[in-house]
Amino acid sequence: LGIGMRMMLQRPRLAGALLVATVAQGVLQGALLLALRQVLIGFSHDGHVSATQLTLGAAVIFGIWLLRAASSSGGDVLSALLADSVEIASIKKVLSKLLTLSVRFFDKNSQEDIVLASYHDLKSIRNVTLAIGEMVQYASRLVGLIVVAWMMSPQLAMTGLILGPLGLLPAHWFGERLTRSAVRQRGD
Repeated sequence: LGIGMRMMLQRPRLAGALLVATVAQGVLQGALLLALRQVLIGFSHDGHVSATQLTLGAAVIFGIWLLRAASSSGGDVLSALLADSVEIASIKKVLSKLLTLSVRFFDKNSQEDIVLASYHDLKSIRNVTLAIGEMVQYASRLVGLIVVAWMMSPQLAMTGLILGPLGLLPAHWFGERLTRSAVRQRGD
């Protein structure tokens, strides 16, 4: 994880662009929720909805959703570009170190084993870099939703932030029991 983070920080432009895209995702996720709320509140005040209001509300929501989808897609592309950049830099580093080894080293060790081990290690670094990018995007979306929920009702948001995870505990415990049972079953 530390290597992946260090390698990402060596590409500040890509990492910065990814950060901007993920912050935009969080902001747009929150804006989408606020727009939906405002449109629904607007519909409930009048008792009837004109075609113009309906079309305008739908266009605003669709526009925000489209921007959020574009920022999400851009974040995915930037995350993949960052992972590719990290992987290529790592490959160059590994190859430069392999080229400094003596011929006797390669006579004692299988070249295929070294290359395959290096390849799998580099793929792991790429996967870690992609996972970090995904976690940042998910965290940004979650923060955007939390901020909007807090703006709507701080008490309700706090209740949801506390009771939501508590409500998931039984499902987690049940999943753990199933996993242990399956492992025990395979072991017998």
